[in-house]
Amino acid sequence: MTSSVARHDIVSGIGVDPAVTDTIASLLAQGMSAWTEPDPTRRRDLLAACCASDVEYASPLGTAVGLDEYTDLIGEVHRAYPGFRPVRTSAVDLHHRYARLEWAFQDHAGRTSLTGLDVLTFTEQSRIASVTAFYGPTPPIRYVYGSTG
Repeated sequence: MTSSVARHDIVSGIGVDPAVTDTIASLLAQGMSAWTEPDPTRRRDLLAACCASDVEYASPLGTAVGLDEYTDLIGEVHRAYPGFRPVRTSAVDLHHRYARLEWAFQDHAGRTSLTGLDVLTFTEQSRIASVTAFYGPTPPIRYVYGSTG
């Protein structure tokens, strides 16, 4: 998750008004900036500029509801991964009021400690309503074969 998301970084699908793409790009850039902000007051201000007041966040690390809890949870991630910052590693796939993007936590040398996928929903007022994060690659299917007789 870099601090900027350009319109060309968004792949719009069904149900997306092209005029909304610029708004979504701006929201995502502000939200991503919050993830790189070490100061909690500035981090909360960034989140307030792009998220609904009752924004919901869920990841394997924990859950948060509202701007204050979300601000605190990002601080916990900063403490768990000192020296690492989120970097967006994919374009943004957008349809209707949903988006997904991939990211990695990298240090200043580009070493990755964690990768993941975020799924976001947006309010009718074009604010981030929820973020659901998954860590690591999608697990493979494990087929189990047995005898039928």
